[in-house]
Amino acid sequence: MVMLVVGSASVMSLAVLSSNILQASASAGEGSVLQADAMAESGINRALYYLQNIDSTTKCPATVASGGTYTENGTTLGSSVPGSFNLQVKGTGTNRWKIDSTGSVTTTRGTITRKLSTTIDVNYFGYAVALGSSGATSIPASVTVTGDVYAPGAVTNAGALGGTLYSSSATNSGSGSTRASKSSSGVTVTPVPALASANHYGMAYTYNGKAGLATALVLTTLSNVTYGPTLANPAGIYTAIGNLTLNGNAKINGVLVINGGQLIVKNTGNSITAPTGLAAVISDGDLVFKADSATLDVSGLVWVATKISRNATTGAGCRLAVTGAFISPSASPFDSGVPTTIIYDKAKASVPGIWLGLTRPPAPTNLTVVGWTN
Repeated sequence: MVMLVVGSASVMSLAVLSSNILQASASAGEGSVLQADAMAESGINRALYYLQNIDSTTKCPATVASGGTYTENGTTLGSSVPGSFNLQVKGTGTNRWKIDSTGSVTTTRGTITRKLSTTIDVNYFGYAVALGSSGATSIPASVTVTGDVYAPGAVTNAGALGGTLYSSSATNSGSGSTRASKSSSGVTVTPVPALASANHYGMAYTYNGKAGLATALVLTTLSNVTYGPTLANPAGIYTAIGNLTLNGNAKINGVLVINGGQLIVKNTGNSITAPTGLAAVISDGDLVFKADSATLDVSGLVWVATKISRNATTGAGCRLAVTGAFISPSASPFDSGVPTTIIYDKAKASVPGIWLGLTRPPAPTNLTVVGWTN
């Protein structure tokens, strides 16, 4: 019986010792897994830094800025931090990048790896309305905005704002779910291009890797027509020299560029729908409503160098509706006689190519995580 008790005690002691060794080994392995995970996250954060500074030649690799495939292998965080990560940043379309990061930690038992992947959208124009002039701005009661408004100067607001108004100072008499006003100083905003720097897209262009030629509009009045992408013009860019009139049921599925003239709206059923990553309207002059009940619906970014206006004797029943964003270098682009609705859409507002002559995309307003895989 003594021998049996001693034997049982020996077995129990060995079991306890083995359990402790296994627990110690598991704890060490769990620590290495966490370290590999942390290294993978460090790679993701490094890529996000690149994208946040995509406009900088010193902070973002050229391959990332151009939408190519950029890789780093064996990147460490210094001799005091164990492990390394391999990183790949790949452009996968307009304003979108795929990031893959694999963290690695080498132990006495082998190498532990952890892979993280995410898809990031780079966003531009985080505002429903953004103005470039620091002059005094008036938002009339005819204007309804769903989203934030950025105007660097003093603002007198009588409109219905469903977001925050960022300005140097504000007088609010309008309505809306939010009429808060905050200082524009220190606010991250993508600058609004002036006339000289606004991209009019030219005639020859490349869109999604396809070469194309913009179509010059010969007619000065469009009625009951639909224009869109073609084999030679895959983005559907249409340009006019001087004034162009949308005279009812004129639909453009692409970009409308008005060089040195006004965009005139008459009658109903006019619409412009921009392709991804491009502006909907680029107009050097006013966006003018010249007939009662004239309407224009726009899906995309609208850039108007001067203002929305109307004939003094017309305007009854007119309507401008924008889903995307409205930007202008002008101080006061709105007309009290033209009911205007602007609904912010982040995807439609993200147009990095609206600046002329940039070798890199501009600094983004923010980034959005649209996919994450552990």
